Amino acid sequence: MGTFCSKIEEERKTRINIIKDDDIDNDLEQRENERVFPGNANYFNTDKLNIIGQQKDKSICKIIKNENPIGTGFLCYIIGEYKNKIKTLITAYHVLGEKDLKIGNKIKLIFNDNKINIIKLEDSRFIYANEKDDITIIEIIDKDNLNKNIILELDDSIYTDTDFKKYEDKSIYILHYPKGMFSSFSDGVVGKIENNIIYHKVATEHGSSGAPIINLDTLKVIGIHQSYNIAKKYNEGIILKESIKNFNLNKENKIKLTLEINEFEIGKKIYFLQNKDEFKKDYKKVEVPKLNRDNIIVLIDGEICRYDNYYIFPKKGIYNVTIFINYILKDCTALFCYCKNIIDIDLSSFDTKNVTDMSWMFCGCSNLTNLNLSSFDTKNVTDMSSMFAGCSNLINLNLSSFDTKNVTDMSWMFARCSNLTNLNLSSFDTKNVTNMSWMFYFCSKLTNLDLSSFDTKNVKKMNGMFWDCSKLTKLDLSSFDTKNVIDMSEMFYHCSNLTNLDINRSSFKKPRYNIFDGCDKLNLKFK
Repeated sequence: MGTFCSKIEEERKTRINIIKDDDIDNDLEQRENERVFPGNANYFNTDKLNIIGQQKDKSICKIIKNENPIGTGFLCYIIGEYKNKIKTLITAYHVLGEKDLKIGNKIKLIFNDNKINIIKLEDSRFIYANEKDDITIIEIIDKDNLNKNIILELDDSIYTDTDFKKYEDKSIYILHYPKGMFSSFSDGVVGKIENNIIYHKVATEHGSSGAPIINLDTLKVIGIHQSYNIAKKYNEGIILKESIKNFNLNKENKIKLTLEINEFEIGKKIYFLQNKDEFKKDYKKVEVPKLNRDNIIVLIDGEICRYDNYYIFPKKGIYNVTIFINYILKDCTALFCYCKNIIDIDLSSFDTKNVTDMSWMFCGCSNLTNLNLSSFDTKNVTDMSSMFAGCSNLINLNLSSFDTKNVTDMSWMFARCSNLTNLNLSSFDTKNVTNMSWMFYFCSKLTNLDLSSFDTKNVKKMNGMFWDCSKLTKLDLSSFDTKNVIDMSEMFYHCSNLTNLDINRSSFKKPRYNIFDGCDKLNLKFK
């Protein structure tokens, strides 16, 4: 056999001898509740042993903290929903957790060549930490100088299978640093799989946490080793399926917020996402869909925080918040609803291509002054009702990127945007909209509104549409087709400075009640 093969075979025999002589039960505390089992590989051949030997030398590392080895990590490719392939360092959360992952921190790695590699954590680097699944993933970038290392691959089944019972009794192996001393190979079998937990019989020790569990058939990773389960009397790890499913792994899929905290808000819960659990629409209760908190990372002034939709700030001032939502959102209902401390939202790197509902998305963001929607993809959105309602400090709003061809509901969309002076909706396609009621309600500083591109043939509700647009002096609605409208009540209520209104006579031939109440200066022009 080759050099690698000889090393691996020698290690297997040595490890089994050590295990036979070791008193496991008396040594559990020193092993951090991890336990060893004799190897039980079904078959080996020269090619496989050579590959395993290279993996052992160039794919796994010991992780150093305070100059002491604390566990094992491994380099691995992960493919997300974008089908992009990204190099990562994977280990257990209890090896590298929240406190270790602050922006600016340095992670020390030592591979089998004893060369020290330093990974400096930066805002631009993708980092994922999940305490529940006990897994941490850190993106590897060019400056980490790991280009000559071997990057492990995930077993294809991780992306496709839903039932992993087929792995029971299958041969697996682990590459690790037992006791933090030397890179090692241990083989054995899967005992059982329950709820995506792998209970296995592979020799491990203190220092093995975070090591890859590898399918001996494919030589690819299926899971990550974590600890010894006393109740089950097995070592255990987790199948990576649950931790990577729906991963976007596009580090650009992020939200950037700026929050302002005053002295009266110190020590209180400040919400920056989903400050509403439910709201009423058409007199019916609507529940806000919960975000998948296990796939969300929050950085506050560059420091990783456990995800909640609020944070308790220690002092007043301006805070920068970056939110990585690492799966593809399909519903943005009330995403920032009533998050009154947000003054700036940058969504230029936020993926909305699969979103169908944006109702109430920014509703009640009353201190929001800047909103970047330049790359918004809205082609699949059907509901934009109350989307910007109550954004009373917004002065400008650029919606030129919006594709609204599938939107059916625009009711209350800009209601109480009381500081908007101009609104360009020339790109709006409204052919499928059925509800425009209260759409511009109390846009009291709006001086110009061009709706000549609006197609209203399917609209049924226009009640209160321009209520209290008191700075508008002219409005051309001559292209409006209102033959299907059933409610126009108070449509122009208190448009007190409206002097010129161009409308189509045939569209207003039916009796309408309270349409022009409070329009004292109005001069109607029929076309």
